[in-house]
Amino acid sequence: MVKVANQLAYNNIYPNYLSDGTIVFVSDRPRNGAAILYPIKDEYRGQLANSGLWRLDPVNGALTILEHTPGGSFTPFVDSFGRLVSVRWDHLMRDNGAIAATMPFDFVSEVSAATQPFVELFPEPIQSVAGSGVNGFEINQFLPWMVNQDGTGEETLNHIGRHELRAAMNRSFSNDANLVVFQAPAGRKNLSNFLQMREDPTTPGRYLGVNAPEFGTHASGQIVAINAASNGVLLNANAMSVQHINSLKLSNTINIPAEIGHFRDPLPLSDGTLIAAFANTYPAEPSPAPATPNYHFRLSTLSKNATANGDAINGALLTTGLSKTVSYFVGNTLVTQTNAALWELHTRRHHHTRKPDHRWHHL
Repeated sequence: MVKVANQLAYNNIYPNYLSDGTIVFVSDRPRNGAAILYPIKDEYRGQLANSGLWRLDPVNGALTILEHTPGGSFTPFVDSFGRLVSVRWDHLMRDNGAIAATMPFDFVSEVSAATQPFVELFPEPIQSVAGSGVNGFEINQFLPWMVNQDGTGEETLNHIGRHELRAAMNRSFSNDANLVVFQAPAGRKNLSNFLQMREDPTTPGRYLGVNAPEFGTHASGQIVAINAASNGVLLNANAMSVQHINSLKLSNTINIPAEIGHFRDPLPLSDGTLIAAFANTYPAEPSPAPATPNYHFRLSTLSKNATANGDAINGALLTTGLSKTVSYFVGNTLVTQTNAALWELHTRRHHHTRKPDHRWHHL
């Protein structure tokens, strides 16, 4: 195992191959490399973020930013249609601290001595302002995106959006009778977020992912699929559909066979088998996380449960379990756990863009 040559001196994650053998990855390098812009923080909660998708030629060091995303990009790969697809965190909203007492503002530029010339009025406030006729405004969702491998043609997957995915959303103005609250058609499957996207090798244009809440479950939740093609032909957004692969375990008082826990990192195999990281738990993880977490992820296969509406874990764990003595700091306190059970995450299958010399690039 060797370090990839000519890579950025930043945090580089989610590497994968492009069709020409160069590497696509996610980095927290500022879009122009300016030190004053590092570390990157999102405009929503001011938390650490990445800058988007980058391409690296490890032979000559040629570097290109393919997609700049203020909220961050995740799990990029080339799909069967030759598109570079990934998940993006899209949040068009004011900082949670930007309320009436602390209005948001814009800098005149990105240089270190930039001034603050004016108050930023876009987007609308998160909280409704009495007498304004404006409802509180928030877009906060992980959505599937696509871009050509040269960085052109950036848009959501097949131009899909909130109206095709969300169950409901409020109208922008409260004083306009021509506007209505959006409600998805009855019986339609919906989702709030789409994380850890993978394409089904048996069905081109079918993408599996996880519908998970923003906090509390370590990005685990319900496995879902977005069907973006039919018989190898890409569909328009209004013809696409969401499929719920399983149900979630939402409380310890419910004993429905399908509600069996939380999942993440779904991996569809070419023989139709589905593998995922599974935790037989339901509660949200407190913050800060406890020394012994509520979640203990193990890799397992999934199979159809004849008595429930969805797929269920079949008990076929892929390993006998992994454990190790680990030490880490919680604040200034050193914590040591003996024979701690390790999580099993991030499975990967052979992909059609893998280089012919059978090497894998792990940044």
